[in-house]
Amino acid sequence: EEEEEEEKEEEEEEEEEVEDALRSHDRNLEFNPGRLEEIEDRLAEITGLKRKYGNDVLEILEKRDQFATELEQLAGNEENMKQLSADIVDKEKVVSKLAIALADKREAGAKSLKSGVEKELKELHMNGVRFGVKFSYPPDVGGFVEYRKEKLKPTSLGLGTLEFLFSPNPGEDLRPLAKIASGGELSRIMLALKSILNEQDTIPVMIFDEVDAGIGGRVAEKVGDKLKKVSETKQVFCITHLPQIAGMASCHYRVEKHVQGKRTRSGIRQLEFEERVEEVARMSSGEKITAASLKHARELILGDAPLKKTGKGKT
Repeated sequence: EEEEEEEKEEEEEEEEEVEDALRSHDRNLEFNPGRLEEIEDRLAEITGLKRKYGNDVLEILEKRDQFATELEQLAGNEENMKQLSADIVDKEKVVSKLAIALADKREAGAKSLKSGVEKELKELHMNGVRFGVKFSYPPDVGGFVEYRKEKLKPTSLGLGTLEFLFSPNPGEDLRPLAKIASGGELSRIMLALKSILNEQDTIPVMIFDEVDAGIGGRVAEKVGDKLKKVSETKQVFCITHLPQIAGMASCHYRVEKHVQGKRTRSGIRQLEFEERVEEVARMSSGEKITAASLKHARELILGDAPLKKTGKGKT
C-alpha cells in the first residue's frame, strides 16, 4: 500500500509539472495575423517556384545556382562584346581600304574596257556605235566606307553597281544596253566582251543567237574567227544562217520539225561529217546544192583545224 501511495504521489507531481509547463507555454503564445499572412505568402511563392523550376526546394535552389552562374557569364560576355566591337571596327577599316582600292581599279578598268569593246565592235561591222560603263554609288545609312563623299555599305561584289551603256547610232545618247540593244547587237556585244575578257571569265558555256544579223562576207568570217577564239577556253553554241560562221565549228547540230499524228514536234541531233558539209553547202546555195557549193563547204569546215572532220572540239 505504501508503494501504491508513493506512485500515486509521483504521478500527481508529474501531472502538476505538465500543467505548469502548459500554462507557461500558453502564457508565452502570441497570435500575430501579420506573421501568419507572411508565412502563407511565402508558402504560395514556394509553390509557384516548384511549378516553374522543380518539384521541391532542393531543385529550386539548384536552379537558382545555375542562374547565378549564367548571370556571371553574361557579365563576362559584356567584356567580350566590347572586344568584338573593337574587332569589328578594325575589320571595317580593312574592308574599307580594300573596297576603295577595288572601286578605283574598276573605274580605271572601265576606260580600257570601253575602248576595247568599241574596237571589237568596229571589227564586227558595228561602225559608229558607242559603249560605256556607268557606276552608281547610292549612299547607305548603315555604310562605313567613305567613297566620293558618301557613306557606302559594301557587298560581296564591292561598292556600288555598274551598268553597261550603248548607243547604236552616231549622234544618239548612251542609254542602258539591256533596254535598247537588239538580239543581234547583244550577241555581238557579248562576243566583243568575251573576246576581251576570255581568259578572266569563268563561265564555261556561251550561247550566241543572231550574232550574224545584218552581216556577211568578210565581216562574217571575222565573227567566226572571234567565236573560234572564244571556244579555245569555253564551250560555244552559236545559232547561225551564215556558212562562214557555221564552217568554223567543230561539230554541228540540226534542229528539225516533223509531224507526228496531229502534233508537230521539234528535235535536235548531231550531224555526221558529210551531213555537215551538205548543211553548210545549203546555206550557200539554197535547196539546190551544187558541186561547187559542196566543195566550198568542205573547205570551210576543214579549214586548218585537224579535229574538225572528227566532230570533236568545243565549237
